[in-house]
Amino acid sequence: PNQFDAPLEWYFAPPSLLNIPPFRKDLSTFIVPTTVTTTLDGYPPTAVNPSGLFQLSRPANGTGGRVQGIGVGYQHALRFLPKPLDGLGVAVNYTYADSKTPIANPLGGGTLPLVNLSRDTVNLVGYYEDSDFTLRVAYTYRSKFLASVDSAALGGPKYQDAYGQLDASASVNVSDRIRFTFDATNLTKQFVRQYNGTTNRLTLAMVNDTRYSAGISLAF
Repeated sequence: PNQFDAPLEWYFAPPSLLNIPPFRKDLSTFIVPTTVTTTLDGYPPTAVNPSGLFQLSRPANGTGGRVQGIGVGYQHALRFLPKPLDGLGVAVNYTYADSKTPIANPLGGGTLPLVNLSRDTVNLVGYYEDSDFTLRVAYTYRSKFLASVDSAALGGPKYQDAYGQLDASASVNVSDRIRFTFDATNLTKQFVRQYNGTTNRLTLAMVNDTRYSAGISLAF
């Protein structure tokens, strides 16, 4: 693909940064998950499936895509605060990405965007770190995106609704050779929703429960 980036960066304090990276990418090819209704060789109609039709999901090759947009990122380590607060920091970034492909909408109304690409993405991070302890809390949000291109008979293009998730992680250095780690994923237990065409044609609603994990690292 042809790619153009022109980032503007300002390192206003160590280690702190403000950056604005506009971008454009012209894609010669890309992968499109598709679902169609079709017959399969060797599987004639039966009493259970009198039509002889199956729903077949498979990847397909797309050509001629384009994505362009701009991002804004801000990271600031608050080293000017008195100890022990000087380990605090924040990081924020936002990305706007507009995409186009030649893939026709099976329901009509123009063409579709790139699969799995949200127009708006936001990351908000607060952290604390010193030589012995780190703590990080992060919220990630993405606007709705195209999940797959289903045929008109199956309801048309499938979208996943906007989604936000809160995660946390921590680590403690017990010694120069031993470190304990802890991670928590999806603390807010956000739902995942998918629909065909419009939000009132729901095809999937599920929640990934909060997951916790702990570990130990040993250096020899």
